[in-house]
Amino acid sequence: MASIVVGSVNCRGLANKVKRLDIFSICKKRYDIAVLVDTHCCLENENKWLQEWGYTGKFSSYSNRSRGVAVLFKNSIEFKINMEIVDNDVIVVGDWNVVQNYSLDTLNYQTENNPRAQVKIHEMMNNLDLLDIWRIQNPSVKRYSWRGPNKDLKPFVVTSDIKTI
Repeated sequence: MASIVVGSVNCRGLANKVKRLDIFSICKKRYDIAVLVDTHCCLENENKWLQEWGYTGKFSSYSNRSRGVAVLFKNSIEFKINMEIVDNDVIVVGDWNVVQNYSLDTLNYQTENNPRAQVKIHEMMNNLDLLDIWRIQNPSVKRYSWRGPNKDLKPFVVTSDIKTI
């Protein structure tokens, strides 16, 4: 099986066209599948942004001021998007405003944010047999998906049976 490179980028909004095109360019060079979180995309912009991307993608839009996730695919990979779960292979990504391990996944945070949400996510991961694949492959690496004053790493979890993809 050929390897597929998947990357996640916390965008903190893509309304600025120069920033958006820059992120798209970087993602095209680095990833086969790019997961963009915190896009601040609204429904009206989705088609325009897909044209700028130049390939296929799916959006979960909220507003042009907050939230939003885009999963962008390069045409060099074959894939099928199912509207229903056909089997138990699951990939979950997003900006949950929660990290899995504060000592490894944050920098400059003064307090742990959303501790109850963190517990619920851990419960969900245990119940669905989900693994934080990046942390498994990089058990002690400190790297962050946001470069502001408070840095953090967004989770990227998969079912244990597809962790080798």
